[in-house]
Amino acid sequence: MKFEDDNELDDSRVYEILLGSEDGHIFHGVMEINQKYGTVEVFKEFTSVMETPEYSPILDIKIARVKGNYLVLAVSATSLYQFIGKGGVEEVFRNYSDDPKKV
Repeated sequence: MKFEDDNELDDSRVYEILLGSEDGHIFHGVMEINQKYGTVEVFKEFTSVMETPEYSPILDIKIARVKGNYLVLAVSATSLYQFIGKGGVEEVFRNYSDDPKKV
């Protein structure tokens, strides 16, 4: 997800990245990619932000921003998980990890 507007003078973009693991964990990290210079800088190391209750592989994961809310969809072989919230990706998952009944 791109944070900043395109800038003609700077070809770098910041992305929030979500990764799903084989054991049902979802990881979050933030990177800056500068296409002009071919560099990648890690702003935030990948950390686990969610552990699904069934511990099965996360097959696909998508993130979108809709009307100021973050929407994250994660798919396993048997479940579709939906996480919605404001304030950023980590905040969204913190709301769900604080109350496992929501997952």
